[in-house]
Amino acid sequence: MLYCKAPAAHRIKTGTTFYSATGWVDDNGKVRVNVDEWLVRSIRAKRGSKSKMGFKVLGTGDDMKFVNLAQKNSSTWIRRSSKIGDYGWDSSIPDYYRKQFQHGADNLPYGIHTTPLKALIYARASTDRCIASSKKWLAGELTEQERKEIEQELSGEERTLKAIKTRITKIRKSNKKADSQILAKKKGPP
Repeated sequence: MLYCKAPAAHRIKTGTTFYSATGWVDDNGKVRVNVDEWLVRSIRAKRGSKSKMGFKVLGTGDDMKFVNLAQKNSSTWIRRSSKIGDYGWDSSIPDYYRKQFQHGADNLPYGIHTTPLKALIYARASTDRCIASSKKWLAGELTEQERKEIEQELSGEERTLKAIKTRITKIRKSNKKADSQILAKKKGPP
C-alpha cells in the first residue's frame, strides 16, 4: 500500500487542500480520470473524547486532535442562496465524502495526497497492480466466460493506465513551463 507522508502538523490548517485521483471506464466505454479535492474543514477533538457524562476522562490530553476532510464536489459544495457567489458547504455531507485522520500522524489516509501529481502517480501504481492481478488470473485455469470478463477488464485497465500516464505528462509539462516562466521573471530583461 502506498501512503503519502503527512505534512508537518503546523502546516495543516482549516482550508488546506489535499487530492485523490481515480481512473475508470464508464458505461459508454469512455475512459475517465478524476482528480478530486479534499479540503480540511476542521481540526478538533473527537466528540465525547474529553469527558463522559460531564466528568473529565483520565489520560485525555490536548494532543488528541483529528483533522476532518470533506471532498469538494457538486454534492457537498452548493449554492447557499440566490445571491451571486453565495456558495458554501452543505449542512449534511455523506460519510463517503468525509475522511478523518489524527493531527500530527505520520501518513495521510489511504488514497489522499498533497498534490494532484502525487495523487495521479498513486493512481498509476494502483492501476499497475490491478493489471498485474488480472494477468495473474488469466494465467490460471478459467472457464471461457470468466476469461472473457477478465480480458475485458484488463483492456479497460490498460486504457485507464494510458489516460493516467497522459495526465501525469501534461501536469509535469505545465509545471516545467511555470518554473521556466518564474526563472525568466527573476532574471529580468536582458
